[in-house]
Amino acid sequence: MRLMVSFFLQTLCLLTSSINFSTSGEDIEDHYIISFNHKNLYMVKVGFIVNPIAGMGGRVGLKGTDGVLEEALRRGATPVAPKRAREFLRALRELDVDAFFLAVSSPMGSELLEKEGFDYKVVLNVTSRTTAEDTKKAARIMSSQVDILVFVGGDGTARDVLDVVDQKIPVIGVPAGVKMYSSVFGVNPRACAYLLKCFIEKRCGLKLAEVMDVDEEAFR
Repeated sequence: MRLMVSFFLQTLCLLTSSINFSTSGEDIEDHYIISFNHKNLYMVKVGFIVNPIAGMGGRVGLKGTDGVLEEALRRGATPVAPKRAREFLRALRELDVDAFFLAVSSPMGSELLEKEGFDYKVVLNVTSRTTAEDTKKAARIMSSQVDILVFVGGDGTARDVLDVVDQKIPVIGVPAGVKMYSSVFGVNPRACAYLLKCFIEKRCGLKLAEVMDVDEEAFR
């Protein structure tokens, strides 16, 4: 079993599963006996990695995208992760989350941060056709510079992050892949934004969470 530092996600997911995290963000904080009236004096540094091809294979019946991107594109697959990342960032704005981001160049995060008006610094430049090695390089750079890492992807992305980060820093997985069996994921992008807010304002604990990744060839 491989473990990654995450939040009390199973507990929080039980709480959040009964809440309708609508795009408008209405009444989220009314469900919690928590006050968020203070501001942090320290600007938390957040690593932000988007796997732009995560989830594409599932939309065209491939059970995943690992190693079959060309086939997914041939079948008409379109990006899923950028949309999920955008939902996450917009939820952060609605929740008034204050943080500074370390990012990878477009299409792995920086363009989305720019469009949503967040402060960020690019720590790795990549080409338009990204690979798992780009995710690992970014995670390696960020692991020594950030307080927490947020990635947008599926179990394959979680595995790539774990290979580099191990248990050095806390991680939140924003679900965007086909396979999302790992405990590191929040229930949806808005729930992940709320978890990040809780972390920044020291309102939640940490725990080791299992990372799983099935063999896609066998799965298919």
